[in-house]
Amino acid sequence: MDNNPQFIDDARVFVNPAFGCDSACSFCYLDSLGFTRLEPSTKSGEDIKKSLLANPQFIPGKTGTIISLSPDTESFAERIVPITLDYIRSLSKLQNPMQIATKRQLDKTLANQIIGSLAYPDQLTVFVSSSSITYHHVFEKQTAAPTKRFETFSACRSAGLPVCLFIKPVIPNITIIDVEKYVTVINEYSVPYCCIGEFYADSRMLLRLNVILKSLGKPEIEDHVGKYTSPFSDKLYQIKDLNSDNDLTESFLQVENYIRGKTSTRLHRTSTCVVSDVLHISSVGKKWINYPHLCVKCQDCEGMSRALPASSLKIIKPVS
Repeated sequence: MDNNPQFIDDARVFVNPAFGCDSACSFCYLDSLGFTRLEPSTKSGEDIKKSLLANPQFIPGKTGTIISLSPDTESFAERIVPITLDYIRSLSKLQNPMQIATKRQLDKTLANQIIGSLAYPDQLTVFVSSSSITYHHVFEKQTAAPTKRFETFSACRSAGLPVCLFIKPVIPNITIIDVEKYVTVINEYSVPYCCIGEFYADSRMLLRLNVILKSLGKPEIEDHVGKYTSPFSDKLYQIKDLNSDNDLTESFLQVENYIRGKTSTRLHRTSTCVVSDVLHISSVGKKWINYPHLCVKCQDCEGMSRALPASSLKIIKPVS
């Protein structure tokens, strides 16, 4: 399978040390993209680095393109870990910001290996993903148990790695059940950042999820098409509330508002903004311009961007 870096506009590039995943999450979109099993990449980190440098879309440096590791796989699945570390070591030399998300537990040894591979301490932000604590065994079947997964916060913070609780996707009538537990996790581990993500799906995924929701005695999700994801897939769309023009669902806002009122964590609606906030740089994706409903005004990105060339402020039109 082709493992060339996939550019997501001028803000972010997807890089995968493997394709597919063995976590068996009910809301996973990978089968919609054609990934049916976990397959390690045959390319080395140096291969990927050379490919990035040869691509005119790639902007090197701390304020350049965000390198998103493993959006189409579980980067810390046991047999993928050596490849992931190789990618981090090679790509860190480019100085670019990096992010990586996981539903596995990272221990102190692994966290120290990661921090020792970086060009500077805040270069890579680790996102610990979770959509449900109570029903994780139903929706995230082969992932680390939440109690173990959340220990990643301690391991990473001890090593000096930035960490973020990634509550994505917000599953209607499911994620809200655990909002108080998420508050406890944030406060217990002093989690500095929390990113809440909307729910993207297709009809097949909704059918699968609704079977599960019905078995749990929960309301099914209406197949109401919202905005299509932009631009990495035209097959997935953002689930919207019926009879609402709001770009964010009520389920999303309930979780966000509760956490905001009960913690001092810095809340975000998109992972790239977390990375920008960590590094105190203007939003690489220009979210305040391109996707204003995702901007939480965490810092003065517009003011910081004034020092940049006007040509860098590209307006990105969502896929319709």
